[in-house]
Amino acid sequence: MCNHKRLRKALVTLGLVTRDQATQWNVRVLVRDLRKPLPFRENAFSVVYASHVLEHLYLVEAQRLLCECRRVLKSGGVIRLVVPDLRSIIAEYLKKK
Repeated sequence: MCNHKRLRKALVTLGLVTRDQATQWNVRVLVRDLRKPLPFRENAFSVVYASHVLEHLYLVEAQRLLCECRRVLKSGGVIRLVVPDLRSIIAEYLKKK
């Protein structure tokens, strides 16, 4: 059973996983300081996904994290990054003035 009941319910509701998949999914949340090396071996993952992380780091820290992502990513793997669209945020802000 999933350790995070609300997350499991949301994933099923959104159709991202079936109820059966959610029941079998055992999540263990890892809390890590992303400014430090990732605790995984090289070429460990086929996919790396990060959403709204990079914009909270200084440039040097973000560059180190991206190097770490590349290190743990298998050859031919995929990295998906989500970052805010600063241009649209500024445009929206200026419209409201």
